[in-house]
Amino acid sequence: MGYWGYILLSVWLILSGLISLLNIHFSGSASLLLVLSLIAGILILVDGIKSKFTHNLGSLFLSIWLIASGLVKLTSLPVSSSILSVIAIITGTLLLLKK
Repeated sequence: MGYWGYILLSVWLILSGLISLLNIHFSGSASLLLVLSLIAGILILVDGIKSKFTHNLGSLFLSIWLIASGLVKLTSLPVSSSILSVIAIITGTLLLLKK
């Protein structure tokens, strides 16, 4: 399952970058990115729970960030962007430190 989570994460990253870089907008682009981030986060989280995140704590924080950022956009929760930024910094650091 984690494999598909990372595939969807890759697609989400590529689409996010292209949409931002080329200023491309199409009907449903925001919804598509939202769904991709939620599904990728959930699949990575489920895979990590199976392996108990013993080998990659960065994946835990990655899945939390993907799900949280998707939920914030979906529900318009008044969550500070600094909270998501802190989770992103922790995620990046843990992924870089992974052996």
